[in-house]
Amino acid sequence: MSDLPKFDDLLPYGTTAEDETGLWEKEVARLVKIANSPAALHLHGEEDWFGKADRDGYTRLHKIAIQLQDALDICNHDNELLLIEHMSEQADRQTYNTAHNRLLRYYDPDEGKERFQRHLRLDNSNDRYYHAIVNYLTGMMVRVLLRVMRGALWEEQCVVTVAKFAAKLKILVNDLPMFAATCLTRTEEVQFRTFHQAKVDSRMEYGNSTLDNDGLVPPEKIPNSQQPQLERGSVDAEMRYFILMKTFHLGISRLLVSTLSNLRSNEDTEMSTDVFNTSVMMYEDYIINRRLFLCSQRDGTIGSATDSRVIASAGAAFQVCLDAWKPLADLPADKNILSQDWTLLSWKWTELDPKTFERLPGNFTSSVKLSTMKRAITSLVPYFMVCGSFPSLLQDLSNKVSLITDPTAPVKPVNQKPFLAVFTSRTSAYMAKRFDIFSDDDVCDISHSVLARGKALARSATTATSESIRLTRDAERRRMAKAMKEFQTWMIDETSIIIPHKLYAWGFLGGSAVVVFGGLAMGLTVGDRITGVDPLGLASYCWLFAGFVLLVAKSLRVENWPWSRFFRGQVVCKSVSEVHSVTGMDTQIILAILLRLEPKMSLIKRGPFNAVFSKRGAEGFAIDVPLHTSTLIEGGLILVKVQSVVGDALIGIHSDLWTRYDSVSPKGDNALEDRVVCKDFLDPGTWISKAEKFPLYTLSRDDIQWFRVVGLFEKNAYFN
Repeated sequence: MSDLPKFDDLLPYGTTAEDETGLWEKEVARLVKIANSPAALHLHGEEDWFGKADRDGYTRLHKIAIQLQDALDICNHDNELLLIEHMSEQADRQTYNTAHNRLLRYYDPDEGKERFQRHLRLDNSNDRYYHAIVNYLTGMMVRVLLRVMRGALWEEQCVVTVAKFAAKLKILVNDLPMFAATCLTRTEEVQFRTFHQAKVDSRMEYGNSTLDNDGLVPPEKIPNSQQPQLERGSVDAEMRYFILMKTFHLGISRLLVSTLSNLRSNEDTEMSTDVFNTSVMMYEDYIINRRLFLCSQRDGTIGSATDSRVIASAGAAFQVCLDAWKPLADLPADKNILSQDWTLLSWKWTELDPKTFERLPGNFTSSVKLSTMKRAITSLVPYFMVCGSFPSLLQDLSNKVSLITDPTAPVKPVNQKPFLAVFTSRTSAYMAKRFDIFSDDDVCDISHSVLARGKALARSATTATSESIRLTRDAERRRMAKAMKEFQTWMIDETSIIIPHKLYAWGFLGGSAVVVFGGLAMGLTVGDRITGVDPLGLASYCWLFAGFVLLVAKSLRVENWPWSRFFRGQVVCKSVSEVHSVTGMDTQIILAILLRLEPKMSLIKRGPFNAVFSKRGAEGFAIDVPLHTSTLIEGGLILVKVQSVVGDALIGIHSDLWTRYDSVSPKGDNALEDRVVCKDFLDPGTWISKAEKFPLYTLSRDDIQWFRVVGLFEKNAYFN
């Protein structure tokens, strides 16, 4: 079908049809070569184009990233406009509105120039720098995409779509203001054509008598039998073309936006472009025996993911990043870096056995300082394809492609080897100001968190430390494995946890039976042989004693134990304290398991310490023990300290079993979300545990506005 509209069309921007085809062919050939090459991908260009890894160098990168974002907005605007005109039900209005509003904010469509002098173009080598970034960015993108899925449709469309994006991005940089005006002008043309066509279609279908003032048929006058057809449309070859184009173009454009957002600095703050510290981590969870994802982005956003499919996508991106970083380890040592401005990369990597999750040989730790922007960009582009929402967006794309692929030639995920990792990138400018940024003792960055130290293992610098970490990890895994094995025997309903305790219940029943029958036997044996002794009275005393023992045994550990459950050897526990009393399991482990596995349970929790749970009610299982900070982390609730309009506060990132990506950005509020927050951070209560006093913070789900993320909260405290 040659008459269908083209996505990423270059003709409106001064390119002939012949040149357009030639550009696409060259880009496809370049990307296919990159995909087939086992060699590390390099950023081509002179060192002078990119500069030093200082404030000026990062400012230049910031300007190039903004130019790329503006060009990408034009691409997205054009593609969504095609869908609005030809297949409106497939258009993504949010993407269109975002691109349209951003272009209108910065460019004047009437005069074809910028509204404000942002001075984005570099004084020298702007286009060469820009083209080098496009080549490297799209090359890395293809490597990540092909590391995630395999299949003819996936491979062909990913390469072709990225190639068309690359060609258009390179064309648009020639005159961004004029091309933005061209893009915005086309909006009015499309609106006119679609409105006119709608009126023509209405007249042909319904006649003039049923039309409204705009010449369109009112929805209420459309026959019911025709409405579903109009809403769904017919799934024919034309529709499949638009669905295919929309899926790949929208999905890949979102991946590009995610990467570019980290290549530029946050313009909402006055922080220098070279001040940043970012980390990304793959760590293990002992309760669900999965690997989880945690990251801090360049703008300060902290996010987490637990969905196994997102973890697989993150694993592919991690591998590509590691392949790009490994050659950097051979660079000159830190002592040979003469510049005072540098970017520090550090990474820890631990391979795991796919079945047992035991550590495998080949673990390593490395770090390197980079003094030039060329090397910094070489490392940061693949790194920012791991950090942030990129893995969840990548998984979303692969899911949608799986739905439209041919069942006889399906798209299949690539098996990813399990590993633990901590990757960090920070600058010398950040290191000089880190004590001003992290002035509180109760917060830390991700790379120094308890999760990084304990659950994202790697070979340490000293054998003794490495052995200590291994022993601690093994002990913690055994402790949690034992608790989970016992947990699997519990029965959980909406209000209680029923625990098998046959040895205890049947032991007392058996002992009481022995006393009762022993008394009867004694009475029958003694009879009238002993003067003054009533054998029936002796038997009665035995009955009373046995009953008393049973009542004490039944009431000692739980408040309410029905006789029917007691005879079956099942304890009905109505609170955390009762579960601890029956099993001897640590209360914090019980709370961590209940919090982590809450989506799988119907158990309703009541107070006084139930604020962190989503299934709450006046009647239910009592959370009568406060949760420790480490328990919240183990249970999947990561607390982030922020600065809010009411002072310091805590915001929770709840990573349940299927969280695709949940994050706390530098600016936000809790008006539309059901987040756990702590507003009275400066006025905590007190909780005494083992004769030691701890601060007790009150958690709620109230509305709160914040304007800065400080870091992860890891203070030794309890929560109400």
